[in-house]
Amino acid sequence: MIQFEIIQEKGRIQEYREYWNRLFDSGKFEFTTSFEWTQALLSTHLEKDTFLLIVFRDTEEILGIVPMVINQIKKYGVSLSNLFPISDYYNNFHSDLLFKNVTEELIKTFITSLFSLGYKWDVFRISRFIETNPILDCIERFLKESSIRYEIKREEPSFFLSLDGTYNDYLKKRSYNFRKYIKKQIKKLTRDISHVEFVKHQNFNNFPDAYNQVLYIEKESWKHKHGTAISSTEKSNNFYRILCESASEREWLHLFILLLNNEPAAYNIGFVKDKKYFYLKTSFNEKFREVSPSSILRAKLIEELIREGIKEIDFFAEPYEWQRRWAEELRWHKSLLIYNKTYKAKLFSIYHSLKHKKAKFSAEDQFVYHNPLDVKPEKS
Repeated sequence: MIQFEIIQEKGRIQEYREYWNRLFDSGKFEFTTSFEWTQALLSTHLEKDTFLLIVFRDTEEILGIVPMVINQIKKYGVSLSNLFPISDYYNNFHSDLLFKNVTEELIKTFITSLFSLGYKWDVFRISRFIETNPILDCIERFLKESSIRYEIKREEPSFFLSLDGTYNDYLKKRSYNFRKYIKKQIKKLTRDISHVEFVKHQNFNNFPDAYNQVLYIEKESWKHKHGTAISSTEKSNNFYRILCESASEREWLHLFILLLNNEPAAYNIGFVKDKKYFYLKTSFNEKFREVSPSSILRAKLIEELIREGIKEIDFFAEPYEWQRRWAEELRWHKSLLIYNKTYKAKLFSIYHSLKHKKAKFSAEDQFVYHNPLDVKPEKS
């Protein structure tokens, strides 16, 4: 029989680090379920929100670890207690749950645990399950047979790029205009810049030196003034620093930097696991905009990943216009919304349903590419 334990003290996550890592390493989970991701968020984002850790086990082993948060939100003028996995603080990445095996018994115990927290909540949300995730199917089967009110909605897709063959094979699959553009920018770069160097984080003396290069680029990027750069807030800076440093210790970090005339010009940060590259962050120094440092570095990144035997690049969970030039494969997402039996949840459910009945378009019809300039700055 599967049992669950609800832990309220965030400091106690250290007790489960070994089990957490063992569980995460045992399967192909999203990085947002890792101990390192949770620890970085707890160190920077929790503030006044309530943290809960739910641990699932049978008599022999731990079967699941789910870090949760309860906060207050306002939707349609109604103040709601919002319950969600801590990873959904950043919903521009894929959602997931750290379960060893997806079984009906474990899913039933998980849903039961949500209603046994001892804390008041109105709605439970998970924003961006990849729609083929078996966890979501199992949750939906259970909910259909229960009296629990819920909604599962198809959400916008994200790009991914399958890597096979050689870098030249990749280029052949791209458009003529794309190949022409890359070739033109490389010529321009070698003509206008006397020193061009591609550097991985392992080539620096230590992680802080490498991370400082990233911060330099962020501070010199358009994102810094816009408020969406890593360097824009102390919260964001600390989150990525803690996350990347711990990922480096676990040998997941893939940090690639372009130096032009010995000055940091562009970077790509990703995590690598199971021959898959998870895109985390990218930016460039405005000073070098004319030579397209981001495009040059991204082309070199793809070449390097192919050489290293990586089989897939997983882009952010939001589709950006610039990604269309590099990849065309899409995977769609689904969101999960479970209503509690509170009066606020009932009001919200009624209003939410009415609003969606009036909607005339499906997720596919409403699908538009994101513009980085439309991203709202994170609060300090």
